[in-house]
This record gives sequence, C-alpha cells and structure tokens, in this order.
Amino acid sequence: MQKNIFVLLLLLASIISARENVTVTKVIPLTLDASLQKQLQSLTQSMKKRFQAKAVAVAVMDSKTGKILSLADSNSDVVKDFPKNRIANLTYEPGFVLAPIVFSLALEKKLITPDDLINGHQGRYQFKGRTITDHYPFDWLSAANVVIYSSNIGIVQIAQKLPAQDYHDGLVKFGFTQHSVDGLRGENGGFIPDSKRLKYEIYKATTSYGYGVKVNLLQLLQAYNVFNNDGILIKPRIVANSAAQKPQKVIDTKTANAIKKILIETVEKGTGKNAKAQGLEIGGKTGTAHVVKNGRYIKEYNCSFVGFVNGNKKRYTIAVLVQEPQTSQYASETAVVVFKDVLNILVQEILI
Repeated sequence: MQKNIFVLLLLLASIISARENVTVTKVIPLTLDASLQKQLQSLTQSMKKRFQAKAVAVAVMDSKTGKILSLADSNSDVVKDFPKNRIANLTYEPGFVLAPIVFSLALEKKLITPDDLINGHQGRYQFKGRTITDHYPFDWLSAANVVIYSSNIGIVQIAQKLPAQDYHDGLVKFGFTQHSVDGLRGENGGFIPDSKRLKYEIYKATTSYGYGVKVNLLQLLQAYNVFNNDGILIKPRIVANSAAQKPQKVIDTKTANAIKKILIETVEKGTGKNAKAQGLEIGGKTGTAHVVKNGRYIKEYNCSFVGFVNGNKKRYTIAVLVQEPQTSQYASETAVVVFKDVLNILVQEILI
C-alpha cells in the first residue's frame, strides 16, 4: 500500500547549456498521500456523474498538523496543475454551513447558550421587510437545535445579538477573506461585509445563514478545523517542506468543544445523518445555497458538507463541495454522501 507523499516535478526554469544541453528542474514535495489522492480523484469524477453536477471537490486535512492529505477535483488534476488550483480560486455563498461559526462567536461572547430557547415562528418570520423561511415549521427550539436542524429563522435571531465589529472581526479571525493555503497560486480570498454594513440588521441576518458572503472550500476547511482542534486555527499546508505557521487561538477551548458537540449531534440526529459510521467520532454541517447568475438567484444550488472524523490513530477535517447537482438540491443527499465515501476510503487505507 503506497503511503509516500507526492513529489511534484515542476519545470521552474529551463537553462539550456550550449555544451551540455541540460534542463534544470526543481523538486517540490507535496503533503498529499498518493494512494488517497488517486482514489478521491476518481471518487469526485464518479460523483460528478452520479449527481449530474457541474463539479465535485474534496479536501482532507490532518487536524493537528494542517497537512493536506488529499485535494481532489473532478474538473482538474490538482497535481499536474499545481501550484494553480481551481478549488482555491472558486468562491461561493456557502449557505448554512457558515451558521456554526456565527453561533460560536455569540457563544464566545456569552450572548447565547446552547440551551437557550429560540422562537421558530412556525417556519415564517417577518424581518426588516423580508420573509425568512425554514424547511420545517419549528415552534420553539434550543439554540443548539437551530444548528442541528438548520433553522434560518433561529440563526438570524442569534446573529442579531452580535455587535457588528465583533461579528466582522470574528469571521476574519476564522480566516475568511484571507489566503488559507500556503503554496497555492492565486487563491481567491472571497468577501464578507465590513463592520459598517453589519450594523444593518438585514446584513447580519443574511450573512448568518451564508448569503451575502463569498468563501472558498479551503477557508471552510480551515475554519471547521478550529472546532476539532480546541479552538486553535492552523493554516493548511500542501508543500511538505514549508514552514508551519504559528497556530492562533481563535475561540476558547470550551466554546470549541460546545460547537464540536453540536456538530456531532448534527450527524447523530440532524441534517448530517447520512455521514454516520460506527466506531468513529464524526461531526459536521450541511450547507445548501442558491447560485447567482446574471445578478439573480436561480433554482440551482451549491451543496457543501464540512466536518471531521476522529479515530484511534488520527483526526481529520474534511470539506466537500458539490456544484449545481441536478439529482437533488440538498446537501444531505449529495455532499454528505460524498463525505461518507471519503470516510470509507480512509478506513480502507487504514489511515484512521
């Protein structure tokens, strides 16, 4: 079983000697596990066909070290294209997958507790001239269940408790608008509203359930790893000999563990149920968001699932994106299914 890291030969300079006719190349070792990368590359391509999707992408990272073990994309060869990368360049509105991060900011400031009751308004909530809806007519639900069952109405009310500056600064601390992976060329940092805009309650509202922001999948991978790493942010690494950057404490360990527990419950009984696997600690959150074309939201969707899996040997953070699937609009039926297959491959490769 091959467990060697990839070694990528990049032709950075071609110096042709008139006498010796020598081409000089530079060797760049990558952190990718060769066997895992090959299998997940094949998986993304097969899942693209299964869901009739525009593209499928998967990223797997060691939660403690930040080393990326696989970065697979149905629409490109990550290794051959390196250091360019389609996944790092693609930003999109992530949907409810952003909500646990917003929740953690309110929890960190002691503005909410997981047991606080939130009014579900029977699935329809009039807010600042807009009607916010849920997929289910919730009555009252705990703040934790707001995340577990993806209540837009619930997370909007939680977000209103956050001062605008704390809201903005918190998202930045989680790594949004910043480059996440050293070694990838041209990463798109995305967009979040500034603190002035977040003073308007409607921007707080839409941002809380993942609209009006632009992120890339690797930023989400980095952010969710905070919950599986005691509140510490580690920048993902793909170049093996690159210096690891100093870890940053983003939220208190207690806060991180509270969100981690909620994400585990999301897999146990919420929107991530299809990701369950016996004998492993698994947590994560789904996100389904409309796609914008020509300045308007259309009935096409980007489906994400970002989470973690912890076994006896290792802990991994995993991010999945299914772009515009035609067979289902729900992340629970697309991105979560891909996530589960990634878990199965990790188990088969005896990496967990």
